Amino acid sequence: RRAELAAGQNDGGPPGVERTLPEVDALAAVTAQAEELLAGKKTQRFVLLRTSARYLDQTVKRVEVAKAQCHKPVAQRSALDKVKAEQAEEAKRTRAEIEALRAATRDAQRDLEAEL
Repeated sequence: RRAELAAGQNDGGPPGVERTLPEVDALAAVTAQAEELLAGKKTQRFVLLRTSARYLDQTVKRVEVAKAQCHKPVAQRSALDKVKAEQAEEAKRTRAEIEALRAATRDAQRDLEAEL
């Protein structure tokens, strides 16, 4: 087809119009790009979004689910930080209790050794 266009056989176009091969290649590239823009996946999705309420609702639901998934790790981290703080406080209380029991045990041991 390139050769036909370059030779001036343009199927009903104005007579005497001849194109060079680079011009034909450029026109073919522009035509392919226009076709891709008109029939491409993004254009199809855009047309579906504009014309189909069902497709729009499904897309909105997918975006909302994705958004919820994005917030989930933040909430989990917050809960984990809270649990870690509670455990640290519990460990501090337990250490204090252990130290008090050790001190009482030492005192009792000294008293027993003093009686012997």
